[in-house]
Amino acid sequence: MNTSFLASTQLFHGISESEIAELLLCLGAHERKFQKGDTIFRAGSPVDAFGLVEKGSVNIVVNLYWGNSIIFG
Repeated sequence: MNTSFLASTQLFHGISESEIAELLLCLGAHERKFQKGDTIFRAGSPVDAFGLVEKGSVNIVVNLYWGNSIIFG
């Protein structure tokens, strides 16, 4: 994992890269890569982890009953 990137985020502010590496190891952190258009989570699915977007972006899309969609950036 890119510990220098993580050290520059608000979540890990003030924590050294070596400490971040230890934290990630203890938490069982892992990297996943997604292609454009991939679904990361579906509404209603149980989620037992959180994620950080290191590169790129993620859209949250809500599909409404009557066919419209709302995209949260």
